[in-house]
Amino acid sequence: MLDLKTLMILYLITNMINAGAMAIIWIQNRHRFQGLLWIFIALLLQVIGPSLHILRGLLPDLITMTFSNTLILAGFIFLIIGFGRFTGKNKRQIPNFILLAIFILFSAFFVVVQPNLGARDIALSSMLFIYSVQGAFLLLISDQSLRWITRPTGIVLIIYAVFSLARIILNISFPEKSSDFFKSGAVNEIAITGYIILNVCLTVSIIMMVTRRLLSDVITQEKKFNLAFQTSPYAITITRLTDGRFIEINDAFSEITGYTREESMADSSIGLNLWKDSDNRKQVVSTLLNGSNVVNEEYLFNKKNGKELTGLFSAQVMQLNGESYILSSISNITERKKMEEELRNEQQFTSSLIDSLPGIFYLYSYPELSLVRYNKNHEVFLGFDQDELRGRSVRDWNQQDFRMPVIDAMEEAMKTGSVRIEANLKTKDGRIIPFILTGVRVNIKDKSYIMGMGIDITNLKSAEEEISLKNTELLKLNAEKDKFFSIIAHDLRSPFNVLLGFTTIIAEELPSLTPDEIQKIALTLRDSASNVYSLLENLLEWSLIQIGLKNFKKEPFSLKSKIYDCSELIENSALEKDIEIISDIPDNLEIVADGNMVGTVIRNLLSNAVKFTKNGGKIKIEARLVNEDEIQISVSDTGIGLSKDMLGRLFSIHEKTNRTGTNGEHSTGLGLIICKDLIEKNGGTIWAESEVGNGSTFYVKLPVR
Repeated sequence: MLDLKTLMILYLITNMINAGAMAIIWIQNRHRFQGLLWIFIALLLQVIGPSLHILRGLLPDLITMTFSNTLILAGFIFLIIGFGRFTGKNKRQIPNFILLAIFILFSAFFVVVQPNLGARDIALSSMLFIYSVQGAFLLLISDQSLRWITRPTGIVLIIYAVFSLARIILNISFPEKSSDFFKSGAVNEIAITGYIILNVCLTVSIIMMVTRRLLSDVITQEKKFNLAFQTSPYAITITRLTDGRFIEINDAFSEITGYTREESMADSSIGLNLWKDSDNRKQVVSTLLNGSNVVNEEYLFNKKNGKELTGLFSAQVMQLNGESYILSSISNITERKKMEEELRNEQQFTSSLIDSLPGIFYLYSYPELSLVRYNKNHEVFLGFDQDELRGRSVRDWNQQDFRMPVIDAMEEAMKTGSVRIEANLKTKDGRIIPFILTGVRVNIKDKSYIMGMGIDITNLKSAEEEISLKNTELLKLNAEKDKFFSIIAHDLRSPFNVLLGFTTIIAEELPSLTPDEIQKIALTLRDSASNVYSLLENLLEWSLIQIGLKNFKKEPFSLKSKIYDCSELIENSALEKDIEIISDIPDNLEIVADGNMVGTVIRNLLSNAVKFTKNGGKIKIEARLVNEDEIQISVSDTGIGLSKDMLGRLFSIHEKTNRTGTNGEHSTGLGLIICKDLIEKNGGTIWAESEVGNGSTFYVKLPVR
C-alpha cells in the first residue's frame, strides 16, 4: 500500500485529469446543455482542495484542513446545482450551504480548539454522504426521457454515498490515534484510494451522461429532420454538386415527379432529364459555387410521364464528409400557375367586357366613395387618365354642383339598393356632358360598394331638343294652318256672297234694271273680284313661302331702281286719293338680296300706306346705310295710325289685324306676315312705329351682302 502523501498526490493528479476532461466537455457542449459549467467548477474545486492538503506544514492547519475540505464539499454542492440544471429540475441550495457552514465551524473546532482527526473525517464523510444521496436522488428520479441517460451517474453517486457511510463506520470502529492526516492508518489509505476510483468513475459517468444526452438529441433531431424531410409537401433532394447524383429524396419528390425512390437513387437529376432546360441547372450550380443561395426561382421540370411541371426551386450547398452536396426543394406550382393563367384570362375577359360597355363603368367603395374599378371610357368621355382616376373619391371633386347630386344618389343607392339619375359631369377640359347614371349596392367580402354605369346622353338631349323644336314648329304650322283656313273661310265668304247676291239680281231682275243700276252692280262685282284675287294672291304667296317653294336667289341690285319700280305700281291708287309719294334714296345704294322678295315687301308697305292714309296725305320712303354692313328702309305715312295693341299683333298670323282702308279698301291682314317671312329669309328684320291719328312708319333692315 502506498503512503498517504503519495496517494494524495495521485488523488490530485487524477482530479486534475477529471477536471481537464470536463473542461473539454463543457467547451464542446456549453451552448447545447445547461449545468455543465457548474459541474466543471465542481471538479475544479476537487483539484484545489487536495492541493491545499498536500501543502500541509507550509500553510496554517486551518487552511490545509478546514478550508480544503470546505472546497471539496462546495464542489459537491455545485455538482448538485449542475445536475439540477442539466435535468431541468434546478432547486435552491440554501439548506446545503447552511450544512456547509455548520461543517466549517465543526471542522475548525477540531482543528484549532481540540485537534481530532477522527472527528474531522467523520464530519467530512457525513457531508459527502448527504450530498451524494441528494445528487443520486436527483438523477435517478429525473424526467422519464432523461432517466436512461442520468442513471449511470446516479448509481455512481449511490456507491459514493455507501462508501462514505462505510468510512464513517470504520472511523468509529477503528478510531485514529494521531491527529496528523499523513500519519493516520489504513482507514484513510483505503478511503483515499476509494475516492480516487470513485472520482474517476464519476467523471466517466458524467462524460457518458453528456454523450448520451448528445446522442439522444442527435437521434431526436434526426427523427425530426427525417419526419420533416419525408412529410414535407415540397420535393426535397440531396444531390452531389459535381454530377447531380441523388443521395436522398423524400416521398414528395416521387409523388411530384413520378420517379420511384429506387429509380431516383440509382440515377442523377441529369440522367433523369429532370431539368426542362439543362442550362438552368448550370446557372444554379454557378450561383451556388459563387457562395449565394437560390431562393424561390421559377423553373420548368420534366416529369416521368413527359409532362411539364412548374416549380419554385430553392437550394444551398451543404458539406458531408468533406464533399459538397446540394440541398434543394421544389414547390410544385403547376396548378397555381394554371389557376393564375385562368384568373388572368378571366380578368382580361372582364376588363375587355367592361371596356366594351358603351358608357363609363365604375365601382366605388363605401363609405369612402373612392373609385376602385373603372373602364377606359372614363378617359374617352371625361379625359382623365388612370393615374388621375385611381383611388379618387367623389368627395374630392372640386365642383360642388356636380359633386353633391352624385353623392346624394350614392347614399340613395345604399338605402334602397339601386338608383338612377340624370346628372351633368365635367370633363378634364371643362366641357359639360349630360349623363344618365345608374348604381346598385353590392357587397364583396363584407365590404360595401356601389357599382354602376353612366351613359352619355348628349345625342339624346340633342334629339329631344330637336323633337321639341319640331313639335313647336308643328304646333306653329298647325296654328297657321288653322288661321289659313279661318282666313279663307271668313275673307272669301264676304266677296263671294256679294258675287252670288248681285249675280242672282242680274239673273232674276235684269229686264227691270236701268243702265245706271247695271253699271253700279258691275262696279261692285269688279271690286269683289279684285278683292278675291288680291286675297288669293297673298294666300298663294304665303303658302309658297311656308312650304319652301318660293325661289330664293341673292344678287346685287340698285335699291333706288327697285323702289322706283314699286312706286309706279302704286301710283294710280295714290292719285285716286290725291296722296303724294316722296322718295329719298341715294343713287349709289346697292344691296345683295333676292330682288323679287324685296320688291314684294316694298310694294306691300307702299300699298298699305296708301290704303290707310286719308285723301290728300303724304307717304315718304327713305333708305340709308346705317353702318358698313346694313341698310335701313323706312316707309312713313300721315295715315290713321295704329294702337299699341295692334302694333304688338301686326306680324303674327295667329292674330286678326285686318281692317278696311280710309276709303273702304279691303285688307286681308296677310301682307305684313308675308313681308316678315320674306325679310327674315333675306337675313333682315322688320318692325313698325305708330300712334293713333299720327300715321305709321315701317322699318326694314337688311344686310348689305
